[in-house]
Amino acid sequence: MNPGRIRTAAKADLDAIKAIAVAAEMFSVEEVGFFDEMFDGWLDHSLEDHQWLVTEDEDGTLVAAANYAPEPFADRLWNLYFIAVDPAAQGRGLGRALMDHIETALSERGEEEARVLVVETSSTDRYALTREFYRKIGYEEEARIRQFYGPKDDKVIFWKSLSQAPIQASIQVLSDALNANKPEVASNELGQPVGTPLSVVPDLGPPAESTMVGTACRLERLDVGIHGRDLATAYLAATDDADWTYLPYGPFDDEEAFLGWLGQVEGRPDPMFFTVVDQASNRAVGLASYLRIDPTNASIEVGHIHFSRELQGTVASTEAMYLMMQRAFDSGFRRYEWKCDALNSPSRTAAARLGFSYEGIFRQATHYKGRNRDTAWFAVIDSEWPATAAEYERWLHPDNFTTAGEQLASLTMVTRDG
Repeated sequence: MNPGRIRTAAKADLDAIKAIAVAAEMFSVEEVGFFDEMFDGWLDHSLEDHQWLVTEDEDGTLVAAANYAPEPFADRLWNLYFIAVDPAAQGRGLGRALMDHIETALSERGEEEARVLVVETSSTDRYALTREFYRKIGYEEEARIRQFYGPKDDKVIFWKSLSQAPIQASIQVLSDALNANKPEVASNELGQPVGTPLSVVPDLGPPAESTMVGTACRLERLDVGIHGRDLATAYLAATDDADWTYLPYGPFDDEEAFLGWLGQVEGRPDPMFFTVVDQASNRAVGLASYLRIDPTNASIEVGHIHFSRELQGTVASTEAMYLMMQRAFDSGFRRYEWKCDALNSPSRTAAARLGFSYEGIFRQATHYKGRNRDTAWFAVIDSEWPATAAEYERWLHPDNFTTAGEQLASLTMVTRDG
């Protein structure tokens, strides 16, 4: 993929920048009117701290643009005011290349001038992929201002430290691995493109049911007698039913009803349910399963993920997903899938953070709870696993956390765009 040439914008670029912003549906025609004032201020040096960048193709056509500047009255904090890629040029990594360029430029200023880069976007479904993009390149959601842009439209604020050298090294390792593992297109005797040759995949059988042991958690095969009461307590501690919205079952009226359902799925070979047990407290705090286990094609899915509020956002929650992925690939599977309701933004965000590449949406794929479901597909394949595993292990290492348990550098996966 040609990432184009990034350069500082010129006065003649303004109309093209505005056209890109409108075409990318980042701004309306009326809203880009404020670009004129910002651009003029930059040219006459009244807004000289603003930085305008553009990406141009080999023929000189502008295909992407960005603007960033220091935040007034803040200590070495910079704000990305906008970034946009022409829809006709999307999928080439232009947005990532622009962000890398900006972060490198700010990092080279040193901590005396630049500590943090902040980006802001909308919470609506229209911007779900934008939020996924920021998370994939290492930005963390720091805050939300409710109904900032309008009813049911929050301002979502992301940030990233500009002094995360280990993160940048990890990004390069993952990116190199993905590029190195791009399959070459083979041709048959008729000159037609065909899939790369593949030795016969052995009939693998399902993954082992033995316990997967980590540092913060372990995963044990679901046993209602051992785990049921803990799980019921953990789930019922939630003050609302939001965690059940995108699952095809629940919420349950009481503990007895929940335990009855748990008994129905216990011991099934597919889906194969595991319980996440917190190592420190020795209590069951979540569920996850392997499903759609296809040994013939060496494909397997992770799903039915239901982490209690106590487990969500913890080291254990990430480690549990790492352990399950590790077992799948160690067992010989070629493909590890994640699927969710396309409207389930938290699940899509989690998939991207955990190293799954977005592959598209299957419209009207199924229905549940009286609602249609378009299904978003994500996957990791075996050639990507070594680099993905290395990033998990870097993040999970004790050296990445303070004595208070706070991470020093975020989990940063490089994935393919769908």
